[in-house]
Amino acid sequence: MTLLWLPEYAVDVSSIDAQHRELFDRINELRGAMRSGKGREALEKTMEFLRSYIVTHFRHEERLMVASAYPGMPAHLAAHREFETQLAELESRVRRSGSTVDAVIANNHLLSSWWIAHIRGLDVGFGKFLVARQAFEKPGVLPEVAVH
Repeated sequence: MTLLWLPEYAVDVSSIDAQHRELFDRINELRGAMRSGKGREALEKTMEFLRSYIVTHFRHEERLMVASAYPGMPAHLAAHREFETQLAELESRVRRSGSTVDAVIANNHLLSSWWIAHIRGLDVGFGKFLVARQAFEKPGVLPEVAVH
């Protein structure tokens, strides 16, 4: 089943939404590989992407949190660290046991369930905060944020 991008996932900050859409594309690539019996081969590529993606994406969000004095930052940072830990555990499991079917399924589950819950639960709230701040602050205060 394809993971569809729904309007409720939009945080209304174009840079964050673009990164989330890229993640959905990668999740769908893994799911497609799984459907065609090539999930094990796609797992390492997906994990390489994730290692790079979380550094870029999490740091981008975290810079915006600092710049905007986001009050929900501690909980949001804790969630980011939680995902990093879960990914490291999955990587360790793959190093020990290889790209097993169980590892592919665990990766798919981690990507799908964790990210949707994170986007809907924390990122949407953060996006609303940024949009509201943009409405009341001087232009250019948060230059990285493009609000649509």
